[in-house]
Amino acid sequence: MGKKEKIMGRGKQHLLTTEEVCEYYRITRQTLYNWRKMGLPTEVQFQRKLLFSIRKVNSWMNKYGKATV
Repeated sequence: MGKKEKIMGRGKQHLLTTEEVCEYYRITRQTLYNWRKMGLPTEVQFQRKLLFSIRKVNSWMNKYGKATV
């Protein structure tokens, strides 16, 4: 089972780390930070760690992501 299948199998409320989002979408950290500036929702920010809701990231990507990738 690949990383993408493992992430998708975790459920809609699963929180992804920055590294997991980057790996899942095959993007750099800088691209992810640029997407945040464009409105990608961050679920939780604890100290210096960002966590993203897989449901919200997928929803945002469906709406905006195809033009930004």
